[in-house]
Amino acid sequence: MLWAFLHLPLGNELLSNYLVRLLIFEISDHHLRKKDHLSSYSMDSQTIEELITLQEQIGSTIVRKRRKESEDLRDQVEHLEYRLAPSIYRCQKVNTTKAELSRKYEQLGNEKEILERKLEQQDQSHLDLTETLRQEKKIADSFREEVGTLKVKHFKSGIKIERFEERGIAIKKVISELKAKFGGTLRSFSDIDDTSNS
Repeated sequence: MLWAFLHLPLGNELLSNYLVRLLIFEISDHHLRKKDHLSSYSMDSQTIEELITLQEQIGSTIVRKRRKESEDLRDQVEHLEYRLAPSIYRCQKVNTTKAELSRKYEQLGNEKEILERKLEQQDQSHLDLTETLRQEKKIADSFREEVGTLKVKHFKSGIKIERFEERGIAIKKVISELKAKFGGTLRSFSDIDDTSNS
């Protein structure tokens, strides 16, 4: 039964110590109830010493087992780290790549926003230019209309000038005819005066 304590798991160290102490108490109580109290007490003391020694051995064994299991656990951890090293490296590489892609995605997002703002500015400039061209076309149409009106007025003025010139020529002709008639009349009067005087 006592050697069964040596095979208890490390987590049951407190339980094994408790069981040893309980066993010591039961043996002591059993021998104290015997008739030969002195011999029983000396036997109890010897038994207790043996049990204490056994308890120390159990504790030492448990410590060794704990150290051994700790070393085994450390070896297992190192082995797992060695086996997982490539996976960890790949994960780190993937995380690095993911971070780079996230940074590039953010950069592309910023560039997209800049391009969208530029496009909006260009659209606004295009609208402003279209409005300016519309206003200029309106002004040009107004100028063409005024030019057409001026051409009509110029044409009418030319006709009037031609009429005035024709009238001027006719008036000159009439004046010449009147001068000729007036001159003939004056000569007639002169002839009449000359005849009267003679």
